[in-house]
This record gives sequence, structure tokens and C-alpha cells, in this order.
Amino acid sequence: MMKKKLARYGFLFLLPGLAGFLIFILIPVGVTVFYAAVDGSGGFALFSNVAGLFGSEAFLCALKNTALYLAAGSGLSILCALILALLLFRSMQHFPRAVAAVRGLYLTPLVAPSGVCVLFAHMLFAKGGLVGRWGMAEVDFLRTQPYTFWVLVFIY
Repeated sequence: MMKKKLARYGFLFLLPGLAGFLIFILIPVGVTVFYAAVDGSGGFALFSNVAGLFGSEAFLCALKNTALYLAAGSGLSILCALILALLLFRSMQHFPRAVAAVRGLYLTPLVAPSGVCVLFAHMLFAKGGLVGRWGMAEVDFLRTQPYTFWVLVFIY
């Protein structure tokens, strides 16, 4: 009897999470799949819609950019994190306060609002920004290819 009552309470605690999952994930994904599968008149057109999507130059460009960003950003991020972790582990074993300070600095971007990150990127990489003042030609790194891609990878 007591286990059933506890199970009921456990289910009540799950309800807000399940409602959020349903409202913010499951329903929007279902609506997206529905709209991808029908044409303007409501008929089934999933295969022609997908074929049209992969025939679109803009979609293929976006897909290529996303794949490059994912490969470069993730690979460099994992490599930098591994190198930093090894350096910190080996060199700072005898300095626990320094390790705590570095951990705090490392977690700062997780709590900083994205607007601050955008402002920081703009101050560094926009035309007339700090990076351009370090002896480089005045380049707007945020609007000039191929710099834009690498700026995004750096920010990531």
C-alpha cells in the first residue's frame, strides 16, 4: 500500500518534466514532420519535398557549413580541452588553490550570458576591433570570408 502511494507521488513529480518535454519537444517535432510530409494543398509529398530540399543550393551550402563547423569546432574544442587538462593535471598538482581558480575561470563562460559573448566577439573581431589593431590590416573578421568561419570556431 505504501509503495503505491510513493509511486503516485513520484509520478506527480515527473509530470512537470513530462509536460515540458511534450510541449517544447515532442509536439514541435511532430508538427515539423507533418509539414515536411505535406504539400500546400494537404496531400502527401514527403519525397518530393525532401528531393527539393536537397536540390536547393542554399540548403546544401548551409548543410556544408554546419558539417564543417561541427567537425572543426568539436575537434579543436576536444583537442584544446585535452591539452589544457593534461597541462593542468601535471603542472598544478601541488597548488590546489591555483587549480580551484583555474576551474572557476574555466566555468565562467557557462554562466556568462550570450550577449556578453557577442559583445566580446564584436570588440575583438569587428572592423577596428582589438585583433585588427595588432598590426594586421583593417579587416572586418565578422564579415570577410574565410575569417568568419574561424572566428565562429574560436568563439565556440
